[in-house]
Amino acid sequence: MKFNVFIIIFGIFIKMINIPQTVSDPFYRYQRPKVSIEKQKLGIRIPNIDTLGKSIYLKPGTIMKFWQKKVGCQSKKDILYSKNSTVNELDNLLEELIVMLLCPKCENPEFDISREKKKINIKCKACGNERATESDLKKLLEGEC
Repeated sequence: MKFNVFIIIFGIFIKMINIPQTVSDPFYRYQRPKVSIEKQKLGIRIPNIDTLGKSIYLKPGTIMKFWQKKVGCQSKKDILYSKNSTVNELDNLLEELIVMLLCPKCENPEFDISREKKKINIKCKACGNERATESDLKKLLEGEC
C-alpha cells in the first residue's frame, strides 16, 4: 500500500516522497519533495532545486550536474537547457542518484563527503560505514567537499 504525504507551505500542497522510494512508511524520516518544473523559452526551470538539495544532503549544483550529464544538455543554476525533459524523467534520475549515494549497510541517505588526496569518501552518519566512490560518482561529488 502506498501512502502520499503532503506538506502545506504558504497554502500550497507539496507531495513528499520517501528516500528511497522503495520505503512505503508514510511517516518515514527521510523525505523529499517531488521535482517541479516550469517551461521557459530556452528550457525548463526547476524552482524547488534548493529544497531538493537540502532534503538529500547535496548542493543544488551537484544535482543539476547529474541531470545535465544524464539528459545530455547544458545547465545554469536552476535551468536545464532541455525542452523535452519531463517531471517523471527528472524524478527517476534523481532517485537513481539517491540509490547510488545510499549507505550499502543501513540504506540511510545521511552521509558526509570527505576528500583524502585523490580519493573521495562517503561516510554514513547513521552507522559509520565509510566507502570510496566509483569514478563516475567521484567526478560528480568533487564540488561537494
